[in-house]
Amino acid sequence: MGKGGAMIARQGQRGFGGRVIVPASGLLVGVWLALGIAVAAESAEGPKTAPTIEKGAQAPHRVTSPHFVTEFSVPPPVGRTYGVLCERAYANFRRMFNVEADEVVWEGKCQVYLFATRDEMVKFATTVTKSLAAAQSAGYTNITTEDPTIVLYLDKNDQGKLRRTLVHEMTHVFLQLFHGGGAKVPVWLHEGFAQYFEFDSDPEHSRRKDSKARIKRLVAHGQQAPLERFWTMDFPPTDMDSYAQAWSLVDFMVQRGSAKMTGQFILQIKEGVAQEEALRNTFRCSLPQFEAAWRRYAQQSY
Repeated sequence: MGKGGAMIARQGQRGFGGRVIVPASGLLVGVWLALGIAVAAESAEGPKTAPTIEKGAQAPHRVTSPHFVTEFSVPPPVGRTYGVLCERAYANFRRMFNVEADEVVWEGKCQVYLFATRDEMVKFATTVTKSLAAAQSAGYTNITTEDPTIVLYLDKNDQGKLRRTLVHEMTHVFLQLFHGGGAKVPVWLHEGFAQYFEFDSDPEHSRRKDSKARIKRLVAHGQQAPLERFWTMDFPPTDMDSYAQAWSLVDFMVQRGSAKMTGQFILQIKEGVAQEEALRNTFRCSLPQFEAAWRRYAQQSY
């Protein structure tokens, strides 16, 4: 999604505009992290020790941690900090989705580039991935079972955007790949969870406030999409009403149910269980009951 992340693609790379980008085979990239930007996904868990800088690393520097490779052009202490923060985000996702500590979510390590400027990212996109779509986006991902990648650049005019977008994109990668890939996760869950973690990293973000006001207005006028249709539909990055509804549904599941129940719901879908059946199994209610309770929540809580 253009403002907070990319629309989920079915396979391969995707740009922030929601378009699928042809993946670059054998691509091996890392995280470039710039000075002063924090990746927030607070968690009590995380790596026991800080990641270590590989010997002989020049510019860009490289830092490795249990699940990530970090490459950056800032001083090594800064890059080391970002390696730790990425692992904390990973631990947050693992806890939410009930992923066992020994489960392999992806083979190898998640490789994330963070370029200091947009020009650097565009050069990489045009020379390495040979993708015009990537060059025109704010960033893109390559969701593969081995060495998945996230490619971003630093927007000096909005440093918080980098924090939010990295968390947003990491959510997409984790959600798609955990539990062996499994069945396709519906778009509303992908975008709902990506926004949920994104907003959690920045509770005062204006788009979170806008989403609350937007969904409250839609529900008050009966203009929200019926869940029976919404749960199976696709929607473009420009459809802000659908993005708000996706986030609100996930927010409702976590706040009125629990993170554990929500994780179990996702797990059943990954195992191929139909959404309505998964809802009955985990939240013990029918789709109409769930929809009515969500509408009440949106009216009362937003």
